[in-house]
Amino acid sequence: SFDDLLTSVERALCGPHGARLSAALRARFRVILVDEFQDTDLTQFSIFSAIIAGASHPVFFVGDPKQAIYGFRGADVFAYFRAARQPGIARSTLDRNYRSDPRLVYAVRHLVERSHAPFVFEEIELPDVRPRDGATDAFAVESRPAPPLRIRFVARGEHAGKDGVITKETASKLLPGIVARDIAALLHGTATIAGRDIMPADIGVLVRTNEQAS
Repeated sequence: SFDDLLTSVERALCGPHGARLSAALRARFRVILVDEFQDTDLTQFSIFSAIIAGASHPVFFVGDPKQAIYGFRGADVFAYFRAARQPGIARSTLDRNYRSDPRLVYAVRHLVERSHAPFVFEEIELPDVRPRDGATDAFAVESRPAPPLRIRFVARGEHAGKDGVITKETASKLLPGIVARDIAALLHGTATIAGRDIMPADIGVLVRTNEQAS
């Protein structure tokens, strides 16, 4: 399995022939770049550390510490912290968002920065991210910029159980219809993106399980 491959490589690098193996790997590559570094665990970091030890190669770790809190993806936030504390590491931050409209960039930041420690650990900072130069708000309704971020509240009312809360079973039946109506309103209304009518391919729905997707 993939885990077996990792543990075997780590064992080899830490064994009596580890120095030769590290030298052989370094000889094959002129630059060491580890992308999606936020998903690195301690075993993988041990491998990277053994390979780059004493190397004169340029080494780049590219990752987003805000995503390192997602343990279900195999991420290990403490491995990220350990790497970031390595002596001699120069840290750079991408402070431009090239994907989102300006109003959405600012809305998300406003939502997240209301918490003292939005990502649980103080070491994970919230950088001051700005929209790309010349970016405009492409999403509009009735030819006017539309709110980029909306939160839908469902009143308990008749939906709540005896304890006054909406149960998981009730929510699983209720929420898909609410989302579907919102989508239908966009598709059959006056919503546009960059001046053209919004299309089904422009819409994505994030869910937790395949059953919910179905």
